[in-house]
Amino acid sequence: MIHRAVPGDEAALEAHLARRSAGSMFLRGNLVAYGLGHADHPHATTYHLFPARGPIRAVLGLTRSGMVLCQCAEAPEAIPAFAAALAGQVVSGFSGEAGPTGALIAALGFDPARDFRMHHVEPLFRLDLAALPEGEAHLRPPQPDEREMLVGWFAAYMAETGLGVGDPAAGIAEAQDRARAAVAPGSSVRLLLCDGRPVAMAALNARAGASVQVGGVYVPPGGRNCGLGRAVTRALLAEARAGGAAEAILFANNEAAAQAYRSIGFVQVGEYCIGFLHGPRRAGGQE
Repeated sequence: MIHRAVPGDEAALEAHLARRSAGSMFLRGNLVAYGLGHADHPHATTYHLFPARGPIRAVLGLTRSGMVLCQCAEAPEAIPAFAAALAGQVVSGFSGEAGPTGALIAALGFDPARDFRMHHVEPLFRLDLAALPEGEAHLRPPQPDEREMLVGWFAAYMAETGLGVGDPAAGIAEAQDRARAAVAPGSSVRLLLCDGRPVAMAALNARAGASVQVGGVYVPPGGRNCGLGRAVTRALLAEARAGGAAEAILFANNEAAAQAYRSIGFVQVGEYCIGFLHGPRRAGGQE
């Protein structure tokens, strides 16, 4: 009923995913960055396509780090086959449109209340960048001497959103890794400046074709409730539009963020599930 994608499937796979871009950006971005799962990177992804023959109607991705990426809103009948493909595989978390992803989690026997350290269903938003409002903002990439500040910002961001791991030492190590990547050449992280001082950050966490996905929007507590999150997101997207992007996707972790995104034109197009297990598990219930 399904088959594993092989070289030569890339164009058909991207064409299918692009039609449901709002719920598919991690699948699309990983395909662009790492191809069909042969790269030795935690985000490199193995793709399973449904049905085995004919036009693609659903896609299952499994990254090297164990993240399950589910896109089968058009073909929920693919869920049993996808669950069978995951049986015995090491899984660390799930990401995808809420309905199908929830069905896959249930089919694998995982319980969100028992097995997950984080399980969120968040509003999923889309914006046609031709409608992005104009504005002025001072935006730039972070500098190497700002790494210590960024470690604190990333640690706070992960704690507030639930993305951080439970162990404090591991959380700091992850924040340090993110800060190191943020100051590296080619990073999409941008800082909003006020009087020359960084006051907020935002980044792109996926890009494919003319589509971008926003992630990592953070405003330190002292600067909240004065439009900085909205400003840094708008400025980041203006930069992306200047680079050829035509649509933007994001999901909102809380209502304040959702209101900020609506204020710059984002429209809710669905719900998105993102969840992390307490630890890696073999699908089927084995530790």
